[in-house]
Amino acid sequence: MSIKILLFGGLKEAMNQSEYSFDIKNSLSAIDLFNRVFSDHPNIIKAYKDSTLFAVNQEHSNKETLINDGDEVAFMPPMAGG
Repeated sequence: MSIKILLFGGLKEAMNQSEYSFDIKNSLSAIDLFNRVFSDHPNIIKAYKDSTLFAVNQEHSNKETLINDGDEVAFMPPMAGG
């Protein structure tokens, strides 16, 4: 099963890309997906896990929303400005 992941803000900068495909074997929650995507980057998990917003198929979602084959998931960290 494959899903499309979109990255924004600091996550996009940290990973040096804005989107990619990610394979999953079973449905999982948005926060579990976040943890898997960034499993090799514990500093990103620590910095963004509690503040990142999620969208699944272009609809705002929560951390427990189930992700399924073919879904598009966006990870949106808080924006800074001034």
